[in-house]
Amino acid sequence: EYYVNVQFIAYNPKVISAAEAPKGWKDIYDPKWKGKLSVGHPKFSGIAVDWVLWQSKLFGWEFLTRLKANDPFIPRSLAETIPVLINGERPLNGESYGDVAWEAKLKGQPIEIVYPEEGVIVSHDYTAILKSAPHPNAAKVFVDYLFSQENAQWLIERYVYVTHPAAKGPTGFRPLSDLKTLVLDPAEVNRETQNVRDRFSAALGG
Repeated sequence: EYYVNVQFIAYNPKVISAAEAPKGWKDIYDPKWKGKLSVGHPKFSGIAVDWVLWQSKLFGWEFLTRLKANDPFIPRSLAETIPVLINGERPLNGESYGDVAWEAKLKGQPIEIVYPEEGVIVSHDYTAILKSAPHPNAAKVFVDYLFSQENAQWLIERYVYVTHPAAKGPTGFRPLSDLKTLVLDPAEVNRETQNVRDRFSAALGG
C-alpha cells in the first residue's frame, strides 16, 4: 500500500473551544454533544467499518447505545460531514479523515483536528496486479510509479497520508510516523464487516 486512510476527530473552533473539545474517542459519547455530532455509516463507507470495529474494541458494543443517544448526523459519505461542521450545524465530527479535513483546514476554514489519545485509526488501501492481467509488464510499471517518491510527494501535497518515508507534507501536516496509530488485521476486517454493518444499522438505522 502506497497510502492509507487516517481517521481522527475534527471540530469547529468558532462553536467549540479547544478546552472543551474532545481529547479522545471516548469523549465524543459525552451527552453534551447531543445534536452536534456527525459520523459515517459502515454500510456506505469502508473506512467507517474500521472506525466502528475499533470503537467496539475500545469501549464494547454498548458504544452504539451511547452514540445513538447523541442523535448523530449520519450521511452516506464522510465528506458530507465537513460542510455541516464548517457552517456550525454539526460542529463536531467524530469520524473525520485525512485529505478532506486537512484540505478544509489548510484553506483557512474553521476546522481543527484532534488526534485522539487512544490513537488515530488507520485503514489499509491495497494495490496489486491481477494474476490474469493481460499486460503484466505495463501493470508493473504503473505499480512501480504508484510506490515512487514522485507520486508520494504529489499525494502528500494533497493531504493524503503516504507510506513513502521521503515525502514531505505541507506546513502543519503531521506525518504518519508522528502519530499513535490503531491498525486492524485485514483478515479481521474482512471477517467482521457484515457483523459491523448489521449491528450499526440495527442500532442507528440505514
